[in-house]
Amino acid sequence: MTTKEVLAKAELHLVANPNPDGWAQGRLFMDGGEKLSEIENGDYEYYQFHLSAGSLKKWVLNDRALRQAGRGLDSLTIVNAETHANTDFACWISNDETVSAVDFKYDTTKLSLTLTDPNGPIDLYKLRNLYYGDSTHDQNLCYGILGHEKQYYKVKDGGSPDLSGTAPLVIPLTNNQPGGHPDLDLTITVTEASIVNIRWNYADKPETVKTPYEVPTNIVNMDLKPGHLPLSDFITWSTLTGNNTGEFSITVKNYLEKDAMEPLFTLKSNMMLNQYLNSWEGTAELRRTPDFQGLMGLPDQTSTDLFLGDGTYSLWNREAADPVETGKYPTENTYGSVPFVMGAASNHTWVGIYSNVAAAQDWEIKNFDVRGVVDIAFYATGGRGDISILQGANPNEVTQTFHQRIVGLPVMTPQWALGFHQSRAGYQNTAALKAVIDNYQAQNLPLDGIWSDIDYMEDYKSFYYDTDNFAGLPTFIKTLYNKHWVPVVTAAIPQRIRSTGGLQPYLPYHDGLDQGIFITASAKIDQPFTGQQYADDAVYVDWSHTNSSVYWDDWLAKLQSEVAFDGVWLDMNEATSFCNGPCYWDQTADQPVQQKLKYIPTGRNLEDGAIALDAVHSDGSTELDVHSLYGTQQTEATSKYFKNTLKKRPMIISRSNFAGQGKFGSRTLGDNFSTGHYMGYSTTGVMASNIAGVPLAGADICGYNGDSNADLCTRWYTVGSFYPFSRNHNARDAADQEPYVFT
Repeated sequence: MTTKEVLAKAELHLVANPNPDGWAQGRLFMDGGEKLSEIENGDYEYYQFHLSAGSLKKWVLNDRALRQAGRGLDSLTIVNAETHANTDFACWISNDETVSAVDFKYDTTKLSLTLTDPNGPIDLYKLRNLYYGDSTHDQNLCYGILGHEKQYYKVKDGGSPDLSGTAPLVIPLTNNQPGGHPDLDLTITVTEASIVNIRWNYADKPETVKTPYEVPTNIVNMDLKPGHLPLSDFITWSTLTGNNTGEFSITVKNYLEKDAMEPLFTLKSNMMLNQYLNSWEGTAELRRTPDFQGLMGLPDQTSTDLFLGDGTYSLWNREAADPVETGKYPTENTYGSVPFVMGAASNHTWVGIYSNVAAAQDWEIKNFDVRGVVDIAFYATGGRGDISILQGANPNEVTQTFHQRIVGLPVMTPQWALGFHQSRAGYQNTAALKAVIDNYQAQNLPLDGIWSDIDYMEDYKSFYYDTDNFAGLPTFIKTLYNKHWVPVVTAAIPQRIRSTGGLQPYLPYHDGLDQGIFITASAKIDQPFTGQQYADDAVYVDWSHTNSSVYWDDWLAKLQSEVAFDGVWLDMNEATSFCNGPCYWDQTADQPVQQKLKYIPTGRNLEDGAIALDAVHSDGSTELDVHSLYGTQQTEATSKYFKNTLKKRPMIISRSNFAGQGKFGSRTLGDNFSTGHYMGYSTTGVMASNIAGVPLAGADICGYNGDSNADLCTRWYTVGSFYPFSRNHNARDAADQEPYVFT
């Protein structure tokens, strides 16, 4: 009997023995056991399981697998499960969001809880999460299954709210399952720009619960000045009857079509809010046409289609070389996060939906072509409920409102930023930069900017240039004439006590240390969090610190005084760390916050290639709250330097962004590949960035990873000449691809 035949019949039972905090983890590897090629081809299952907060989470460690190797999971048994003695719900969620009932049995003798699917083994390949708990105090995500009572909110004092006024309306809500769902205050505002904003937060926050994080107003400063028309012109409040007495829905109407007043968006009352789970469900009512396409948005996505097919799309900034989006779990989140979608509504109008939440988040999209609707389910690891519904006569009006009233108008860049730029990792000295300029001139090719990757730095230290390999760099820059030098500045500050040779202290580190300017390791570890980038150990600026902009300004000015730059390229600012969370055991939190998450978006470790989620900022927020804001906050500080110190228009290219970044700077789409497919993906990425409010955006022309060629580069330059930001850039180990190479 072969291993594959054994696996097909052998039962699989997982046993979890949680620590005193209720957390356990383990890994599972299974293959057919017949050929080495199974490993080489990725034809095996490899998962990491995390048990905590009333759920079993699965992380895929081999994303090339196409099916399960064995028969599936027969049971999960949790030992030392006294806290789960009163379990009254359980279910498992598949990768396509199907919810299936799970039987549960608590053994009072063994103090164990056993969970099984009554229909047979659970397909491990399809499993996303398994939930269980006591509905008297736990949030129940097992909705929609026979035998599980549906949770929903209702108006606390009964009845329906009065929508005849114009002022923001605050409506107290209570839940039909109050044990696991606290009372909320829901606020509805209709602004002068006809934006309908719906927010909800704790009515009376428990002392032990953290305050939901709100995106700072310097990043997203929504204009919520109330308009002069009654809420009833824009809103319909519907209360359901029957078994779910008091359950309601809020429908935003198409005000531009006053006669028809057709629905644009309906929010259900089954929202959830606690310190580690923020969720809601709604339906976008779109135009019913034979060529129905649904909603577009949620950049960054690497795709040939602006529109979102059925699937799950995650926003959580991550250093990942432009993985192709499939909508499947685990998701393919990448460098940027903009929680905004838009689509064609009734009678030739358009609708936009923005969720002002920075936490890690999943958007589950389900299209119903015939009905012309899109169901949305939103799950985030924090924040408050905050949705804005925009409407316009056409897509331009919706994006204009989004830019003017929510994220801010795009930054005005210098004219030369619109020209052609040349860069690569591997211009290792001043002579190499000069050779590029000379070759461009010899071939009479246009060039407006010459860029330097980390090669120019002294020992990979921010704000210091290599005076040996780049001797004469200041003089070279002065001779450029009508051309401009742009250096990279990475997200992290090297944790160096002294500079190369040990003779001089590395002042940017000491200065930040003295001011307490760096992100700290955790609430109980009052020392700078140590991550790793190219400089090895490194620390990260805490942009919520009151002195962070002054600190950043001072050190950019130091670099400017030595080598005059005209723009800045911000890289690795997702923010990236080469460790997955803490680099050192003594900076690990006693109970890491990821262990407290019932739902983990992306289907991956949120600390993969990132700062530890428990790292703390000076305003009390944690990295779990603010991770995806880092690049935008760094861009803002850099923009202040250009505007206030240099008195120049900012030319800032950032790899990472969040909604609102476009009013401070511009961006690159990140590390792509030298293939025709990625050339196609780039046009979608540029257009999506424009919708997000970042018009000066572009992909690496000819591709970053891999060797390009004359045919591909020629075609890519044709496409790239239409990019607002046109830069040829490639990796250190790739073949030369400057345009003169192929002449």
